Amino acid sequence: MTYWLSTAVICLFLGFSAATYLFHEATIEGVRELGFPDFFRIQLAILKAIAIVVLLLPIFSPLMKQWAHAGVALFLIT
Repeated sequence: MTYWLSTAVICLFLGFSAATYLFHEATIEGVRELGFPDFFRIQLAILKAIAIVVLLLPIFSPLMKQWAHAGVALFLIT
């Protein structure tokens, strides 16, 4: 139960973050001001969406889920 609750919270956070990378003008401008090109912002949004799918669907192996968690941890650290 705790695993699925924490996974759901992480996935909601990732989904919100990916949506802001794609649709929120202030976030888009902020990423540009940091000097990153637009394709990098879009790639990050796609990777976050892929992480959501990997974490929520049971068809992926535990190793894939561990790598998705590692990627999310790197996102949260930076």
